[in-house]
Order: sequence, then C-alpha cells, then structure tokens
Amino acid sequence: MPVDNRRSTLRDDLGAIPIDGIELCQVAVFTRRGERSPLVASFLASAKEHFRRGNAAAH
Repeated sequence: MPVDNRRSTLRDDLGAIPIDGIELCQVAVFTRRGERSPLVASFLASAKEHFRRGNAAAH
C-alpha cells in the first residue's frame, strides 16, 4: 500500500491489507488478452509509474 493509504475510500466489495516487514519482491500484473477497459489501463499506468519512480523501495 502506498503511504497515502486510502483503504477507507475503497468500494465495499474491495479489500486491502498492508504487509509490513517483508523484503522487496517482484510484482506481476496480468490482464486478459485484448483488455480494453480504461480502468485497467489506468491502473497499469499508475502501477508502472509508481514502481518506476522507485516508490516501492520507500514503502
């Protein structure tokens, strides 16, 4: 979870659990072939930018 944790603003049908005290690890995201959802595209772009900036090492 990013530092600006927004778990309280998640939809009722979503959940998030912070994990503390683990080593950095590889992250993989999979989508369906031909996925055209703007929400999925936005999530992928946000995740790529987050990790590209090195934020994973700070959390």
